[in-house]
Amino acid sequence: MYLVNSALGSSRWEQLEAALRGLERTGVPLVAATGAGYGPAGFTDDPGIYYLVPRIAHATGWGLATCLERVLFGAVALSLLVGLAGLFLLFRDTRSRLHGCFALGLVSAVSLIVGGVYIFQSAVVVAATPWIVWAVRKRGPVGARFAVLAAVCYAGEGIYVALRRPPGSDPAATVASMLLMASAVLVPVVLATGTFVPLGFPWGEVEWSVVAMMAVNALAYSVFYHLIQIAGPVFATQMSYVVTIAGVAWGIAIFGEQHSLWVWGALALMLAGLALVTPRSDGGGGP
Repeated sequence: MYLVNSALGSSRWEQLEAALRGLERTGVPLVAATGAGYGPAGFTDDPGIYYLVPRIAHATGWGLATCLERVLFGAVALSLLVGLAGLFLLFRDTRSRLHGCFALGLVSAVSLIVGGVYIFQSAVVVAATPWIVWAVRKRGPVGARFAVLAAVCYAGEGIYVALRRPPGSDPAATVASMLLMASAVLVPVVLATGTFVPLGFPWGEVEWSVVAMMAVNALAYSVFYHLIQIAGPVFATQMSYVVTIAGVAWGIAIFGEQHSLWVWGALALMLAGLALVTPRSDGGGGP
């Protein structure tokens, strides 16, 4: 039960139970059934838990605690097997393979010790890293481009906005265009997967929460684009680290989450990295 206790606080566990009830009553995943009715299930930082675990529990008849623990252990074990397969392709000598096995095993062990829903993120790193390095070595420039594709996509937004922003343009207009295009892309996806949740009247706590999240998201992007204008894209992209730290703080303040020394050590390293990045001195944000 250690992984279950570390993965979900009381609020998240209640959401997981509500997601299972919603799936059993409606047959639709990511729908929470509560005393107030139906609404979106889970929290935005770990939607996979609220989709995958209730579906497995519903299909197998396992209890939620048993299902969650098996899913977490299964994610670590599967990622380790995939990572080791890539490792043995990457290295041919026994010594390098042993060093690689130790490194992947250490990361997997630390993720289990730390616990939490972030086991899934660690599992992705363990599974993908050897294969990405192998692709870089095997495919040359093609593999290298593949390896940095995720980082380029993430950083490219800020750089593109800084370089291609029309002079004197309003950040709010840029954000509105971006959100409209994102909606146009996502609406067919949610309709095809049956995960669209309409906001029916009268609005309750869930509906107001969704609207508030929309407003906060639009405001955050407006501030982000304004920061690109006045400080440059490199400094502005540090926002991702601030979001992580803020998420930990809100989890403690709202849900009473508790973290180990490993998490606090990671946050200290993040703060040290943030301190090394300074805003651009010319105050311009593009042409």
